[in-house]
Amino acid sequence: GRVAGVSERGSEHRAPVGGRSRSSRRPGLKGGSERVSEGGRPHTPSPMAEAPRPTAQPADEPLFKEVKFFVVGDIDPRVIQLLKAGKAKEVSYNALATHIIAEDGDNPEVGEAREVFDLPVVKPSWVFLSVRCGQLLPVTGFSPEGGQIFSGITACLSRVSAEDRNTLWALITFHGGDCLLKLNKACTHLIVPEPQGEKYNCALELSSIKIVTPDWVEDCVAAKSQKDESTYHPRLIVQEEEEEEEDEEEEAEEQARDEAELE
Repeated sequence: GRVAGVSERGSEHRAPVGGRSRSSRRPGLKGGSERVSEGGRPHTPSPMAEAPRPTAQPADEPLFKEVKFFVVGDIDPRVIQLLKAGKAKEVSYNALATHIIAEDGDNPEVGEAREVFDLPVVKPSWVFLSVRCGQLLPVTGFSPEGGQIFSGITACLSRVSAEDRNTLWALITFHGGDCLLKLNKACTHLIVPEPQGEKYNCALELSSIKIVTPDWVEDCVAAKSQKDESTYHPRLIVQEEEEEEEDEEEEAEEQARDEAELE
């Protein structure tokens, strides 16, 4: 359908997270703004800021040299190729492993590895992103098990700056979700700061895709649960701005009438 080929490339403008923001935000964050509550208190920093930093590997040392992995279920063959290319060793029993690689968090072997052997269970994306970053990434945030804030969420990011895209990507994946730059039917959410763009128009035609502003991601993390998407639709920002403009015009007219009466 129309959705399949819609990617980040093209003429789409990329606005910062706070380019046009909700009235509950104020300047502060890079590329966006500082979250504040209704009572005016600053937003609590996300757990992402407290996440452990990646462990850098010496340039001449294989990336996965210290990794012994056990695969649960079916995974992309490229994952195993990358692990072995980085000198990781595949073991035949989960108790011998340092890492369990799995896509299905509900598999009984995943629960056994975590609960009985206290082993880290990671999605294949941990391997891909570690290779991309050139260092072993923290396993926290790559668990395939459900119960995380963005479990079951596949978000497409559109029309945000590169810096904000990286931040949103990190928050979503750290809390159990997945991100894409291409909009397709696998997406559950389109994250876009304005009600504009080719992806936005395509998402409007698909009831399976919920459209939200970047605020939704930050507020979900702050609340440690998914917020109602209906209050974060980007068209609401435009409506709020139009209402504010109308209020300002009415105030200006009223002030003009008061001044005229004084004269």
